[in-house]
Amino acid sequence: MKRSVVVSAALAGAMVFSCLTGFDSAATAEDVFQKYVEASKETKQATMDVTYNASAALNVETYGSFDMALSGSLKEGMTMDPLQLYMNGNITGSAMGTTADYTMEMYMVPEDDGSESIYVGMTDNSASGDSTEGSTESGTTWEHQSISAEDMNSFKALMDNTEFYSSQSDKFTLASEPVTVNGKECYELAADFSWADIKELTGSYLNSIAEKTGSDDASSDLADLQSELSQVDPYLGGLVLHTAIDIGTDDYKAYAIHLDLNSSDWSAINEILPSLLGLTDDEGKAPSASLTVSDLSMDGTYDYDSAVSFTVPQEALDSAVTSSSEAFSEAEGLLSSQSESAAG
Repeated sequence: MKRSVVVSAALAGAMVFSCLTGFDSAATAEDVFQKYVEASKETKQATMDVTYNASAALNVETYGSFDMALSGSLKEGMTMDPLQLYMNGNITGSAMGTTADYTMEMYMVPEDDGSESIYVGMTDNSASGDSTEGSTESGTTWEHQSISAEDMNSFKALMDNTEFYSSQSDKFTLASEPVTVNGKECYELAADFSWADIKELTGSYLNSIAEKTGSDDASSDLADLQSELSQVDPYLGGLVLHTAIDIGTDDYKAYAIHLDLNSSDWSAINEILPSLLGLTDDEGKAPSASLTVSDLSMDGTYDYDSAVSFTVPQEALDSAVTSSSEAFSEAEGLLSSQSESAAG
């Protein structure tokens, strides 16, 4: 697992946090969404419990069917002033006879110069015991990455871009009946984003950041992203991201979020699977192959009452290997898509 991806996911978690009266049957999706965006501005801290699941089968002619699964859970906590975040949880997976079991910790803390330090710890619970650079007696391998003050300003602009979020209210529909989340009565907003929607929203989002910050980097990122998206267009055209957000009827804060790709059409992926797998039959021909996705989803619940307090472990400070990864630039693209899907 690339650590820059882990850090990007951690920052995406921060973006989800930023997307944060009784049930009114006359309320509209636009009204609820606008109040939701406004309420998110006032959120000072939150914790979040996240579960995710992936289940699929790879079917290859003459070779048979291979089940693949990935699941995990994360506990996250964040404060906005100062901006700091922690995540910890477990990731397990299996594919084609191989299993993996990881424990992950991540801490993002501010430095005096306006930058942020990120410490990522990974423990391979299925490892044979071989040590790697940065590993401690506990078996955890730590890595340190730094986000500059300039990049943090751009990151905060991403999180504060409420004008863009508000413009997305017409994408959602409002359920006719309330739902209950941990005893809390909520409105439920839902939307389905096609691949074309995701591309359009991503471009609009980065363009709004460029206008908001006057950043040449944002404009360059937009051009690069558009080029990258065009390359995967033929394969992801069937993608559909279903999003549901449960919003308190009295305070308009988000109390639950659900994301899934279960309505997606994977036929374009199936067409290129044989060449991706590089397999041949007895006659040297590529066998037919298909991917059947049973579930690809994430669920999260929010808590605004529990205090957020944490300390970076001393072993992380002592043993972390500093990385020169481009975590922020990778995170920025992921944050954009995350914010579009959570839309707030």
